[in-house]
Amino acid sequence: MVPLEKDVWGGPLPFPIVMDVGQTTTDLYGIIGYPTMVLIDPDGKVVKGGSLELLKEKLGVKD
Repeated sequence: MVPLEKDVWGGPLPFPIVMDVGQTTTDLYGIIGYPTMVLIDPDGKVVKGGSLELLKEKLGVKD
């Protein structure tokens, strides 16, 4: 388990992490800085206001 999982989520992450070696996703979504947290819905649309609290709410994660 990586520190993000342990320290922020308290367990395994309930979502995939993109390791975008070829920069395909970063180019598609216009990401220019790291680290970047983006919540993308199943239709490929960015969920606006992607704070950690909103991400937890959208995923149904309880503290």
